[in-house]
Amino acid sequence: MLPDSPVTAKLLTHRQRRLAIEKLRENQTGVENKHLRVYQVREAFMDYKLYFFFVLGVVGNIPNGGISNFGHTKKVVTNAVLFLGYCTGNIAGPFFYKTSQSPTYSLGSWSMIVSHLVEVVVILLLWFLLSNENKRRDWIQSDEIGGLEGRNLDATAFSDMTDRENLK
Repeated sequence: MLPDSPVTAKLLTHRQRRLAIEKLRENQTGVENKHLRVYQVREAFMDYKLYFFFVLGVVGNIPNGGISNFGHTKKVVTNAVLFLGYCTGNIAGPFFYKTSQSPTYSLGSWSMIVSHLVEVVVILLLWFLLSNENKRRDWIQSDEIGGLEGRNLDATAFSDMTDRENLK
């Protein structure tokens, strides 16, 4: 439904396509090319930024691994919302890099700094909330017959229950 580049945007006139492509030229972002260029792959792996982005991807998604351990339906919904957030960030990100701020892109640099600071705050808040939730769960389950150690995990292991349902 949405075009993958200004070249294929059917809603744009020929002149508007040319202007959009010219804007890409001005920004030095180029138009998508579907051909694999081996020398560019090699160059990407030689660029230190690739490894920094990889590390950011890993540390940014460790929380995903932690929060996606729910009963199956809740897990799918959680992953879908996480993916929606990922997409929203990727759509919003380019708007922080203004051509007028080239070559330093101060707004873009600050958007990364603020985003990572917000990420740290959210992770710390999530850690606090999950720690409290785990303490509450352990307290509730310790009052059950057999306590925490005597709990029959086989009874609920494959029953597609959410973490909240599993407390009952």
